[in-house]
Amino acid sequence: MELRSWLLWVVAAAGAVVLLAADAQGQKIFTNTWAVHIPGGPA
Repeated sequence: MELRSWLLWVVAAAGAVVLLAADAQGQKIFTNTWAVHIPGGPA
């Protein structure tokens, strides 16, 4: 029974690491949401 609880903890910790790594990768995506569109500028 002790092995099962340890395995559950390891799987949960690994899942958290994967989610944090995916979130860190998402931070590299740059979106230009703050820019102002100027009519008549280059398309």
